[in-house]
Amino acid sequence: MSFSDWSQNADSNSNIGGISIAEGCPPGNLNNALREIMAEMRSAINQAMDTALSSADMASFRQAIGALANSGDTIDGVLRRKGQGVFPYFADGSFSGGRIYVTNSQAADPTSQPGDIWLVYV
Repeated sequence: MSFSDWSQNADSNSNIGGISIAEGCPPGNLNNALREIMAEMRSAINQAMDTALSSADMASFRQAIGALANSGDTIDGVLRRKGQGVFPYFADGSFSGGRIYVTNSQAADPTSQPGDIWLVYV
């Protein structure tokens, strides 16, 4: 039984890779079973990453890593950033600013708007 065959019902999982973990199994089976779990999980991760990294486009990559798995998940617009800085996100569309100011403690208010971020250092 490999990782893909494991049951979500714990009682149904009585062996791992052919190693019995049922009640009364030899103590050494538990050591071997844990090692088998580690190997099978690593293999599953490698397969998922290989699929993701060989994807021809972002939609295939996101599908391979399980991103945007819910039918209601979407990405609207195109986010592009050149140079330095951050990309602010506003959950409320009424924020019209989005600029980020970093000033010293002696500076005047940089005429910010709702949604702007003003960081003051001392």
